[in-house]
Amino acid sequence: MSVRAGWRRARASSIAIALLVGITGGFVVAAASAARVVDAAYQSLLADIDAPDLIVVPSCGDPRSITGCARPPQGEAETLDRLARLDALAQLATLDAVEQARTAEVVRPYLLSTDGEVVLATADNPTGCFDGDRSLAVLALADGGPADQAVPFRLIGALPAPRSNEVLLTRATARRVGLSTGDEVVLAGSCTGDGDVVEHDSPITLSVSGVSIGPLDIEPPGSGLSVEPTYVGGDVLDALLAAGAESSLNSVVWLDENSTEAASRSIDGYDVLLDLEEQADNIDRGLDNDARPLWIMAIAGLVIGLLVLAPIIHRSVTSHSGDVNALASLGAGRGQRGVNAAAHLVVACLGGLLLAAVVAPLIQPRLPLGLGTSILSDRTPGSALIATAVGALVLGVALAGIVAVSTWRVVQPDRSQAHTMTDRRTMSAVRLRPARQTGVMAAVGRPVGRRLANPWPGLVSLALAVAVSIAGLTYVASLRHLEQTPRLTGWNWDMAVDVEGDSAARAATMTELAGLPDVDVLTQGTMSPPVFLSIPDTDLQVWPWSFDTGPGALTPPIVAGRAPEGPDEIAIDEVFAGFTGHGVGDVVVLSRPSLAEQIAPGFSHSGIAFEAPPTALLLESFEITGIAVLSTDRTAEFAQASFTLDGLGDFFAPSDDEIAAARAWLPADLSDDVREEVDGFLSDDFSLDDRVAYIRVTHDRETAVQRISEIEGVSEVRAPGPMEVLTLLNGLNVADNDRVPTALALMGLLAAGALGIYLLVTAMWARRSELAVLRALGLSGSNLRSSFAAQAITTVAMVLVVAVPVGVFAGQWAWTKYASDLDIVEEPVVPTPALAMGTIVALAIGVIVATLVGWLVVRRSAAEQLRAE
Repeated sequence: MSVRAGWRRARASSIAIALLVGITGGFVVAAASAARVVDAAYQSLLADIDAPDLIVVPSCGDPRSITGCARPPQGEAETLDRLARLDALAQLATLDAVEQARTAEVVRPYLLSTDGEVVLATADNPTGCFDGDRSLAVLALADGGPADQAVPFRLIGALPAPRSNEVLLTRATARRVGLSTGDEVVLAGSCTGDGDVVEHDSPITLSVSGVSIGPLDIEPPGSGLSVEPTYVGGDVLDALLAAGAESSLNSVVWLDENSTEAASRSIDGYDVLLDLEEQADNIDRGLDNDARPLWIMAIAGLVIGLLVLAPIIHRSVTSHSGDVNALASLGAGRGQRGVNAAAHLVVACLGGLLLAAVVAPLIQPRLPLGLGTSILSDRTPGSALIATAVGALVLGVALAGIVAVSTWRVVQPDRSQAHTMTDRRTMSAVRLRPARQTGVMAAVGRPVGRRLANPWPGLVSLALAVAVSIAGLTYVASLRHLEQTPRLTGWNWDMAVDVEGDSAARAATMTELAGLPDVDVLTQGTMSPPVFLSIPDTDLQVWPWSFDTGPGALTPPIVAGRAPEGPDEIAIDEVFAGFTGHGVGDVVVLSRPSLAEQIAPGFSHSGIAFEAPPTALLLESFEITGIAVLSTDRTAEFAQASFTLDGLGDFFAPSDDEIAAARAWLPADLSDDVREEVDGFLSDDFSLDDRVAYIRVTHDRETAVQRISEIEGVSEVRAPGPMEVLTLLNGLNVADNDRVPTALALMGLLAAGALGIYLLVTAMWARRSELAVLRALGLSGSNLRSSFAAQAITTVAMVLVVAVPVGVFAGQWAWTKYASDLDIVEEPVVPTPALAMGTIVALAIGVIVATLVGWLVVRRSAAEQLRAE
């Protein structure tokens, strides 16, 4: 009976609570479930397959052994080379550290669509042979199922049938090129190690039989390598090889768990191409980063939802205070009164939890799973069900606590008929007309008549919901600013122009470039290093840049300190600083290879066995003057340093003694053509040949690019747009990074809208008795509406005064942490237009709600209202 009576009296409120619980709970449970799924994604894959540990080839460094890096063309002792490589790989199975080894012969495919379009083509890769760090590798299907292949995988669909023209793609490949089971693709040839294409006379049309998910084809952040195995029948691979395709032979290795770590990671005579255990660590770190926003979304959604529901539930319980007092007068105990006040709410909350269980599975697939999308199978892991159950339990316990506390407060003596009178001093200090003054005082919790609920808990909840929404908007605005501002990632100029020729020709070209009317600033420098530098006693490689100095010269963005100004100064990036622990003012020693060490790799193709050079590295000290942001691939995590143009030139220029030592070190039996080539190298002036002009133009970049391209001596003009700088140069993919903050902003916005309208309506409706007395004393209908409008505007203003600075601060703080992880310039922005528009909309909604409530109140006469009271 208590449920029936309560539901009948507060039907609209109960339905609203059930809907709010269902939507909020569904969102929270879906986010928590998605986060748990991402956390467990890789473990669920490993539970399905027996992943290998290493991929190795016979060592390429021993000139006496047959290299496993590339297969020679047919007709050049192919059979002997192949048998030698196979024998070397077969020896792996006899090693104590190896539990199992499987040989895999790999060919890079040249694929076309059925319409003749290159399947994997990009602007920088028209043949599709090398797509950044995502490369296809065709392997022959072995006997057995998915677990028996060179690299075991989780199968969706079917394996290619024996002796059929079917192909099994990885999920990453299928999604990237838009193929699915039953589609066709044309194997038109193969790719060489140099990226050239060998087209076959008889292209093979392949039908996709299924997709695979394995440890090789996952895109681990920061790894710089992801191979996507493509399985075909043995007949198809043999046809490729017979047509002259280059292949490589390697071995997939499972290590003996009882062997020592040193033996497991160091197999004599073999080079490790890929350590899958190290890649697994990268994947786990990437999944942790992907899961963290989802957990934040779940926790924020839970907190906001409870803050929104708490005042609504409390007011719903408070609305039964009259029944509670009547039951108390009839001798009912507190337990009976509590059941009467809360029974319908318990039913509403249970209904909402059931609705949440229905809504959550609909929301979860639309949440950003990041790296997890390339790992998960089509089935839902059990961890999602566990997270769903735990999330529903936590939400149910929290709701039960809110209902219990609200009920306890209502059934306490003298709680149900609390009255407050206005503070005369406060009223006298507010210089408003009486009607508007009553509205302002009601908004701050000091109404003239009876107060059924304290407004401040609801206002705090509303302010937090608005703050979350503003924080999300601030984060998204900062992300958009990053996408439109290349200098934040180090591209602190409009274009980089490659200039060729000798010193005199380059100087003439630079002078002509500087004289163009479109050129605002021109600074000479270098971008691609002649050789990489290193830090002694470490494995860290350093990518050197250089920039000419002078007033107004362009430099990389400097986030701390200053740009280098002398030849013995450098600015380093965050990767360099983090690895070495150095900062502004420290001195660092850098090394470069000697001339002899540079000669050996360049001429090893001649079959000459060079001895170890007498002096391997040359050292020089530099003072660190600043921390810079330099524009290169963030996923590779190169340490970078910015030099002055003279400083880098002096460092690379060899001394006469170094040149003489290199000449003396050369073998005496060099052939005439090789010696002539080496002498030409040693006779060079060793100036920085790869010279770049960093240019900032006045206004029209397209016109400037056209004019600069026509100048003699200009070999290339690189003027990428903002998104090209972000994706191609920096390797950053931020396309989906706005989904979590946008979802939080929308969630906060919806919660704030629902709670704000509810608080305004209930607070104004609760003033019926107060306003009826004032109307009996002469308050007109227009004055009543003015009072409501003042109450609404004051409520909205108080919330915004708190929520705007808190939300902006939280959004900027979150963005700064994210930008710091990316090693970019930390430059958060404030979404001023959105905030201004939001403020206007919020005030307009408040006035509209006040107008509607005022119209409803005026419809009822003051006498009727007083008699009802």
